[in-house]
Amino acid sequence: MILEMRDELSLTPAQISRISKMVQAFEESLILSLAELKIRELRLATLIRDSNVSRKDVRRKIKEIGKIHSARLFQFLTAMLEIRQVLTPAQQSLLASFHSVSKREISPR
Repeated sequence: MILEMRDELSLTPAQISRISKMVQAFEESLILSLAELKIRELRLATLIRDSNVSRKDVRRKIKEIGKIHSARLFQFLTAMLEIRQVLTPAQQSLLASFHSVSKREISPR
């Protein structure tokens, strides 16, 4: 998203390069965590097909899935904070103003 706004934010070539590397690292991490999430979901599906499954086992699998979701959210937020550090204060302020405009445009009236 930030790279799509490179012109509006007046990103320098150095900033674009750093942010591109950060985005790629985040996307690679996201792919791995998504694969792990799908595996856990498949294991849960297999588990609940067993007629002798216990609630304790189901709860444990659901907690595993929840931890992966939490980790993915944390990865995203951490990446956004790290990317924000690459921006100048003026660029950060401009980015924040874009976000506030976007929120107003999609808010119900």
